[in-house]
Amino acid sequence: KNFSTNGNATSNTTNNNNVDILKRISNLEKAVFGK
Repeated sequence: KNFSTNGNATSNTTNNNNVDILKRISNLEKAVFGK
């Protein structure tokens, strides 16, 4: 595998993790504040 390919895969995974974290935070806010 090329290093550039691995780098792209890593950044894509990081972006997906950030989105997942934001979704989890919004879900926690809904549960805590009842919005």
